[in-house]
Amino acid sequence: MLIDQNEHRWKYIFKGLLTIFLYFFITYVRNVPFILLNISLDDVSDVSYRIYLLMLDVFMLLIMYLIYEKEFGKAIDDLKIKHHEYYRDNFKYYMLGIIIMIGSNVLINLLGGGISSNENAVRNELFQYTISTYVSAVLLAPIVEETVFRLSFNAIFKNKTLFIIVSGLFFGYLLVMSMPINILFPIYLISY
Repeated sequence: MLIDQNEHRWKYIFKGLLTIFLYFFITYVRNVPFILLNISLDDVSDVSYRIYLLMLDVFMLLIMYLIYEKEFGKAIDDLKIKHHEYYRDNFKYYMLGIIIMIGSNVLINLLGGGISSNENAVRNELFQYTISTYVSAVLLAPIVEETVFRLSFNAIFKNKTLFIIVSGLFFGYLLVMSMPINILFPIYLISY
């Protein structure tokens, strides 16, 4: 997304850090309302809890939109004008990423690793809670995660290469951090 170079850089750094903080804070305290209301999660139906989590995702998306409203508008306008150019120029990088991901996954399987715990959890949730997981994982989470791990990190790191490496590794780490650190860990990290 585009960052207005005319405005002060520190404003964007602050917005980036605020967005990253809010993402982790909201994720970390998501069950606090139940604690404050003295409601045991065991007493909450799965459907009610899934609806609550979807509402929390929508709330997080709304916060991200409010923080980056101007940037979202500029990015959409820019995409309308230059979408053919972006698709043409970035297709090779997309294909390179797919090839690296496939190669990493083949290497993981050859070395005896299976699917990551994150992938296993998503598959189980998709099987158990198909609609809510689909809405969350396919529609809401990508927008929130792209905002946090692309727009926010882009605001913080001026160097494009450093931004790509740090945001990619950080995002990958979050998806595999619950895994034990072993020889396969860096390969899982690259795959994500």
